[in-house]
Formats: sequence, C-alpha cells, structure tokens
Amino acid sequence: MRPAVLLVNPPIYDFTAYDFWLRPYGMLRVAGRLQHACAITGFDFLVSEPRDDCGRGRYQEESVARPGQFKDIPRRYRRFGRPREEFRRLLQESRFDAALVQTGMTYWYPGVREVLDDLRELQPQATTVLGGTYAALCPDHARSLGPDLVIEGPDLEPLRQLLTIEFAESLPLWDGFVRGVGVIKLTEGCPFHCTYCSVPFVYPEFKLRPTEECVGEVTRLARLGARHVAFYDDALLFRASEGIIPFLEAVGRERLDLSFHTPNALNARFLTPELARQMVESGVRSFFLGLESASSEWHAATGGKVRLQEFAEAVAGLKKAGARSITAYIIAGHPDSEPAKVEESMRFAHELGVQIMLAEFAPIPGTPDGERCREWIDIGEPLSHNKTAFAIRRLGADRINQLKSLCRELNSASRLQTWHCPRKPARLPQYFGGNSVWCKNTEGERSRLMGVVFVEGTVTGFSGDQATLQFLVDSGATYTLLPQPVWQAIRLTPKRLVRFTLADGTIVERHVSECHIALPHGDGHTPVILGEPGDEALLGAVTLEILGLVLNPFTRTLHPMRMMLA
Repeated sequence: MRPAVLLVNPPIYDFTAYDFWLRPYGMLRVAGRLQHACAITGFDFLVSEPRDDCGRGRYQEESVARPGQFKDIPRRYRRFGRPREEFRRLLQESRFDAALVQTGMTYWYPGVREVLDDLRELQPQATTVLGGTYAALCPDHARSLGPDLVIEGPDLEPLRQLLTIEFAESLPLWDGFVRGVGVIKLTEGCPFHCTYCSVPFVYPEFKLRPTEECVGEVTRLARLGARHVAFYDDALLFRASEGIIPFLEAVGRERLDLSFHTPNALNARFLTPELARQMVESGVRSFFLGLESASSEWHAATGGKVRLQEFAEAVAGLKKAGARSITAYIIAGHPDSEPAKVEESMRFAHELGVQIMLAEFAPIPGTPDGERCREWIDIGEPLSHNKTAFAIRRLGADRINQLKSLCRELNSASRLQTWHCPRKPARLPQYFGGNSVWCKNTEGERSRLMGVVFVEGTVTGFSGDQATLQFLVDSGATYTLLPQPVWQAIRLTPKRLVRFTLADGTIVERHVSECHIALPHGDGHTPVILGEPGDEALLGAVTLEILGLVLNPFTRTLHPMRMMLA
C-alpha cells in the first residue's frame, strides 16, 4: 500500500494578511516528485473569498489574543484562514503516514505550531516535516516546535531518507490548490546581495530553469482552471534572453488564456522598452517594481540594485508599451530610512505616475540589516521579525499612520490621473493621459507645483517664423501643444484632426500640425497640437522621444534617453 501523505498550508497569525497570489509553491513542487509513490491529500487553510479580477482576495479572519511580545503594538492581532475545526475533522476521519507542512514568514510560526499540535493529538503516528522560509531561516526555532524533520534549504535528500521514497521528476501537484490562480518560478536565487534580503542564504547561486519545463507547468495550470499566474522569481528579468523572453514566446505559441503578475518586485535595471513591450503583449497584467527608496545613498549602502534614472526609464517604457497597472514598492522602517526619506520616495514614485505600496521592513536573521536591528529587538525570537511591529517600534505608530495616509492620498490622486494644484485650474485638458495638471499659474506659483518641470524652447514654422516660449514638460502627454497665439505667429496650418481624451475622460478634437522645435538639449521636427484659447504650452512624450530625451522627475531635469538598437 502506498503511504498516505498530507500536505498542509497553515493559517496565518498576524496583524494583517491578504491573498496576494499566495500559494504553497515549494511544497507543491515537492509533492509533485512524490505523487508516483504516495497517496496525497491536501489541506489549504489559506482560501480567500471573494477574489478580485486579478485573483486576489481576503481570508476568513478572527481576532485572537496578542502574544506578550506585542503588548506594546496598538493593532488588532488576528488568525487568518479556514476554521481549525475543519482541519481537525479531516484528521479525525483519515489516517496519514506523513504530513508535509509549508512555512512562510518567520513570525507566522504560531500557525505552524497550531497544525503540529493537532497532528500530534489526532495523528500521532504521522511523521511531520517542515519546509519553507521559516524552516530555512530559523531552523533551530522550527525544531523547537517538535517536528520530525526540518528542511533547511533546497536539498531534499534528508526528506528522501526519512520517507524512504525515491523522487521522480514531475510537475507540481496543483490538484485542489489552483482556485483560478497559480504561481511559477522561471529561476532560482538572485545574483544580487542586498543587505536586507535573505534569498542568497536560501539559494546561494542563481539558476535558470529549462523553458520547456516551465511552459509545461503553466500549460497544466491553464488546464486546471487557472486564469492568473504570479511569477515568484526574485530576479525574473536577469538574463532575460535565456529566461523570461523564450518563456513568453513559447506561451504565446501555446495560445494560453492567462494573465501574469509580478508580485516579487521586478528589477527596473533590466526592464528595457522592448522587454516591456513583449511582456505587455504576452499578457503580463500587473507590474510591481522594486524601488525601495529614492535615496541614491541608501541604494549604494544596501547593494546598488537599481539607479533612479533606470527606474524612471523603466516606468516610461512600461507606459509606452501600454501597461495599465504599475506599482512601486517602497520600504518603511528600515534602519537607514527616516520618515522624511520615505515620504520623498513616495513622492518620487507618484511623480512618475505609478501606484505606491509601502512595504514595512522585516528584520531577517543573518542578513546585515537584520543583525543591525538587535538594538531594537530580540532577533532570536521570530515574532520580533514581524513587519508591522518592527516598523511601529522603529518609527512610532503615529508616524507610520501618517505615511500610510500619504500613500493612500497619492494613490488616489494617481488613479484620478490628476495632480494637486495650489489653485483651482482653469482647465484640466491633459493631452493626453499624463500625470501633470495643466493649469494657469503665475511664474511664482510654478516653482511650488509638485512634479512640474518647465523648459524653454523655440519653435519654427515652415515659413521661417519663430517663437520662443516656456513649455510644461509632461511625459505622460502624447503630443506637444502650442498655444493659439504661438502657432498663429509662426503661421502653422492644420494638417489633420485628432481625437484626444482629457483627464476626466472627456473626448475632445484638436487640429494637429508639424514644426521644428529647438531645446537646450537638441532639436528636430515634431507633430504639435494647435491649441485653442486658454490652452497652455505642453512638451509631450512624442517630442521627447524624437529628441532622445527622458524626464527624471526626482531631479526634475531632462536627460538623454538610453537608446536601444535592437
């Protein structure tokens, strides 16, 4: 008789939790290699309902007593997941020879302890095995919970010896765990060594998985009903020509009806305009970029993963490719990041026109930044790694609340696709889809407008007539706009009529012509909108691209664009 193996994805004990495409991928990959020799049953505590149109959702929850370590944290502590009684009922009705328990964040171990306690009481004969993040980062603490085996890394030989089963190469065992969402990794590890990240400890070297193997995984996910697939890679875009690009090309040939998501933070350094285009066209629906901070000094001290100019160019490339959902992760509570820097970082991301997600810093044992946190916490107690608790202790509850409030305000403004203006604007004709308010202001007011950049330029008509004026730079606007007195002075005539969308969704029509434009950074011919009375001058994305320029909204200056030949 084949041994009966139970797979368990435990409940979460925390202040907050949300189904952000959370699936026990590591455990399912191991189970796939065991299924030829075992009878496998799965129990997933983390089933969310209802889910949004991207496959994310809320878990069942109940308030529970806060552990003593959190007595100073003014937040409600909760248990997330299916009721405990459902799991106990399964244990009472079945018999298992072994139980594989997935672990997640180190400070979620109370849910693991709950599962082990029930297994010991109701399935005392079952061999219990812990694997995953908590097991790898805190193996001694994990062993203190009493399992028979703690898997500390990718080496599965101890598990093979314990179960006396030979592993077979196979796809992950997704049966019963899909529920419309799957996850995948095209790579293992990360070539970077950021001082706050644990990946190099768990995966010492970066590896690419075979493309055909990965395509087989997502093909099976689609057949099991998945409509959304999240990449779990820590360096998805590294060596893209060998990994993500051939994968997307192969998925396209299979004609799979899937939307892809990137919750593990893409490295903007590798997100070229061509790769952005290919990802959007291949069904990547949401882009999460790892900004972490808009401080160059912070990046230099923590690993130098990305430069701000690279980040700005990546966002511009995604927007040009048609990406609709772009989010920047920003860390709050890091030992070297004060609240003012966090606020600057949020404003930088907002000025690029992307959504912001505050990621509260969680100190990880063994990492340089985690070890530096010993002055605030007992790093040996995994509960002290809790991101909510640490950020509050580091910055204070009131300051954290202020940062979160600002984040919500900026995100709300971005969703409305308008900027706050000190005075009510005369008009908001964002030509067209940009993130700057176009309004009438005095010169003194211009300097106080957040994210607004002006540049002087000279335009020349085909008659040779010239005019010099100040342009508001709006890289989100499509075409450059000339006010009516200017285009009439250089004797431009309409060439075609084009429909445009305003910030509020209103459709308007404007005549378009062409002229020569000269900026301090270069000159060339460009299409221009012929403004109507009350319209002010805008410098749009098409003109910027013609001149090979990109806007860095953090320094509020124009720079040469990184040009791609192929």
